[in-house]
Amino acid sequence: MSRTSLFLGFTKVTLLSLAGAAILAGCHSKEKAEQKRIEAERKFVSTPVSWVTDRMDSAGVKLGSTREQLLDFIKQENYHVCVSNQAYLHAVVPNSKIHPGEQDIHIVGAFRNVDGIISNLEVGTPLFSVADLNAGCR
Repeated sequence: MSRTSLFLGFTKVTLLSLAGAAILAGCHSKEKAEQKRIEAERKFVSTPVSWVTDRMDSAGVKLGSTREQLLDFIKQENYHVCVSNQAYLHAVVPNSKIHPGEQDIHIVGAFRNVDGIISNLEVGTPLFSVADLNAGCR
């Protein structure tokens, strides 16, 4: 065997090894990108009812609060307002947009017509409601 053929053989092996390593690195980076995407989705967890009620308590929104206080809270938290009038307000925490299998949380407040004070306030999923809350909120 001549030095030239040994050199060419060595070069071919080296190039094939480098090509194989590049292919494996490409597969590894795709797997890593997929793993990062899954981890990013997990960061956007759905909001539990207890978290919403705790945030309402800390904001001072409760029975006896005003309509404006409830509306300000909903806007501050960036929840979706479905219906807002003098009689009641209906808003949704859109969990199903983040995680399709999750239930949305509905906030429903009824007001006294005279002064706009909250006379009834409910926070929960449609499972615990007698009304079809999803029908009025698309």
